[in-house]
Amino acid sequence: MTTIDERVRRVARTVLDVNGVADLHGGTFGTLATYLPGEKVVGVKIDDTGIDIHVSLHTGSQIHSVADNIRAAVSRIEDGPISITIEDLV
Repeated sequence: MTTIDERVRRVARTVLDVNGVADLHGGTFGTLATYLPGEKVVGVKIDDTGIDIHVSLHTGSQIHSVADNIRAAVSRIEDGPISITIEDLV
Protein backbone atom coordinates (compact mmCIF):
# COMPACT_ATOMS: atom_id res chain seq x y z
CA MET A 1 0.00 0.00 0.00
CA THR A 2 1.30 3.44 -0.94
CA THR A 3 1.63 5.95 1.91
CA ILE A 4 0.42 9.54 1.68
CA ASP A 5 4.09 10.62 1.75
CA GLU A 6 4.84 8.58 -1.37
CA ARG A 7 1.67 9.72 -3.11
CA VAL A 8 2.36 13.43 -2.50
CA ARG A 9 5.97 13.16 -3.64
CA ARG A 10 4.94 11.21 -6.75
CA VAL A 11 2.28 13.80 -7.67
CA ALA A 12 4.80 16.62 -7.12
CA ARG A 13 7.38 14.95 -9.40
CA THR A 14 4.74 14.24 -12.03
CA VAL A 15 3.53 17.85 -12.07
CA LEU A 16 7.07 19.23 -12.29
CA ASP A 17 7.73 17.02 -15.32
CA VAL A 18 4.88 18.61 -17.30
CA ASN A 19 6.16 20.93 -20.02
CA GLY A 20 5.40 24.55 -19.13
CA VAL A 21 5.39 24.08 -15.35
CA ALA A 22 8.05 26.25 -13.71
CA ASP A 23 7.47 25.17 -10.11
CA LEU A 24 4.94 24.19 -7.49
CA HIS A 25 3.41 27.14 -5.63
CA GLY A 26 2.17 27.38 -2.05
CA GLY A 27 -0.68 29.77 -2.79
CA THR A 28 -1.17 33.37 -1.73
CA PHE A 29 -0.03 32.84 1.85
CA GLY A 30 2.10 29.76 1.23
CA THR A 31 -0.40 27.55 3.00
CA LEU A 32 -1.19 25.03 0.28
CA ALA A 33 1.21 22.27 1.22
CA THR A 34 1.52 18.82 2.66
CA TYR A 35 3.59 18.52 5.79
CA LEU A 36 5.59 15.31 5.91
CA PRO A 37 8.13 14.15 8.48
CA GLY A 38 11.09 16.47 8.01
CA GLU A 39 9.79 18.23 4.93
CA LYS A 40 7.03 20.35 3.46
CA VAL A 41 5.82 19.74 -0.10
CA VAL A 42 4.32 23.03 -1.30
CA GLY A 43 1.72 23.11 -4.03
CA VAL A 44 0.25 19.65 -3.49
CA LYS A 45 -2.46 18.61 -1.08
CA ILE A 46 -4.25 15.26 -1.13
CA ASP A 47 -7.27 14.59 1.07
CA ASP A 48 -10.65 12.85 1.00
CA THR A 49 -12.09 15.46 -1.37
CA GLY A 50 -9.39 15.08 -4.03
CA ILE A 51 -6.09 16.60 -5.08
CA ASP A 52 -5.25 20.31 -5.02
CA ILE A 53 -2.31 21.40 -7.15
CA HIS A 54 -0.99 24.97 -7.32
CA VAL A 55 1.71 25.85 -9.84
CA SER A 56 3.70 28.60 -11.49
CA LEU A 57 4.05 28.36 -15.25
CA HIS A 58 6.71 29.64 -17.61
CA THR A 59 5.69 32.87 -19.33
CA GLY A 60 4.38 32.12 -22.80
CA SER A 61 2.91 28.76 -21.82
CA GLN A 62 -0.57 27.96 -23.03
CA ILE A 63 -2.33 28.04 -19.67
CA HIS A 64 -5.30 25.82 -20.53
CA SER A 65 -3.13 23.33 -22.38
CA VAL A 66 -0.64 23.03 -19.51
CA ALA A 67 -3.49 22.64 -17.00
CA ASP A 68 -5.01 19.89 -19.16
CA ASN A 69 -1.60 18.18 -19.37
CA ILE A 70 -1.16 18.37 -15.58
CA ARG A 71 -4.61 16.86 -15.05
CA ALA A 72 -3.94 14.07 -17.56
CA ALA A 73 -0.54 13.22 -16.05
CA VAL A 74 -1.81 13.16 -12.47
CA SER A 75 -4.96 11.21 -13.37
CA ARG A 76 -2.70 8.41 -14.67
CA ILE A 77 -1.30 7.89 -11.15
CA GLU A 78 -4.12 9.05 -8.83
CA ASP A 79 -7.89 8.64 -8.75
CA GLY A 80 -10.39 11.32 -7.82
CA PRO A 81 -11.04 14.97 -8.58
CA ILE A 82 -8.04 17.13 -9.44
CA SER A 83 -8.15 20.89 -8.86
CA ILE A 84 -5.44 22.94 -10.56
CA THR A 85 -4.71 26.57 -9.74
CA ILE A 86 -2.28 28.61 -11.81
CA GLU A 87 -0.79 31.01 -9.28
CA ASP A 88 1.90 32.81 -11.27
CA LEU A 89 3.74 33.17 -14.56
CA VAL A 90 7.53 33.34 -14.34
